[in-house]
Amino acid sequence: MAAVVHPVGGRQRGSRPTLRLVPAGHGRSGRASARVDVGVRRLLAAAAIAAVVVGILVLRGALATPPAPSGGVGAAAVRPVAAQSYVVQPGDTLWSIARRMGVTGDLRPMVDRLAAETGHRPLQVGERVRLP
Repeated sequence: MAAVVHPVGGRQRGSRPTLRLVPAGHGRSGRASARVDVGVRRLLAAAAIAAVVVGILVLRGALATPPAPSGGVGAAAVRPVAAQSYVVQPGDTLWSIARRMGVTGDLRPMVDRLAAETGHRPLQVGERVRLP
């Protein structure tokens, strides 16, 4: 039960209002309360889904991007030294070299050509890879 203030008939000015007991939930309908609860639940679910999606995108971006070389030996030579060859830097892969070449779309054909150029051996830092 809840107490609700209702003015009663001929109340004089300055007198206290009369309190009357009314059933709980009388001020709000059950439907309105349920709609608010469903709306809050939907909002929380949407926020949780958005947080998971953002987390996945951040992790994919962090894992897919090779680390940038810090200052030191070889940090300045991240571009191909000539139009037809590339000097391998620490952390380079055939995939990262293909990306640096500006290949758009599917990188697999270019990675296969680079692998053939290197004789399918692991890359060595300082090695020159002829670009197809």
